[in-house]
Amino acid sequence: MKHKMRNETLELRKNLSEDQKKQLEGKINGKLVSLAEFKSADVIMLYFPVHNEVGTATAIDTAIKSGKITCAPCVGGSEIVAREIVGKLQKSEFGVLEPFDGKIIAPEKIELVIVPGIAFDRHGGRIGYGHGFYDRFLKKTSAKKIALAYGFQVMEHFEKEPHDVLVDKIVTEKEIIDCKRREK
Repeated sequence: MKHKMRNETLELRKNLSEDQKKQLEGKINGKLVSLAEFKSADVIMLYFPVHNEVGTATAIDTAIKSGKITCAPCVGGSEIVAREIVGKLQKSEFGVLEPFDGKIIAPEKIELVIVPGIAFDRHGGRIGYGHGFYDRFLKKTSAKKIALAYGFQVMEHFEKEPHDVLVDKIVTEKEIIDCKRREK
């Protein structure tokens, strides 16, 4: 089930035109930076997009210009570390941009994590690429977890696995979903 959902959603994302992507990203980033969680957080972790994920450049720029400590995930072995975005970026073995000269930020210092994913459900469930990097990292932090998604990436419900870490909110171009009302 997850495999099929992952493939179908990746295909929809792949088929977005550059104009569609920019328009949707603008709406999503606008909603994100207006959230109280974003405005109040002093330390934020955002991702650099791959495979037509919702872009984060506007949110990263806003966070840095607001004086927030802004970090991004770097993969080391089977784990993610959060590294401050300063200076140059490099591509990881997965083709993802990562900061490599910023200091490492401890997970417990992060107040807000912006989470990527392939599909989400309205109760906070997330389907990633299947490596478990984010689930392992998110278990180490008490930060608020907000996912960015195109509307077509959000399903009503899907089965979660015991190791899955749920997100608190999902921001799409159409709505902000508060997942705290999720089923138990």
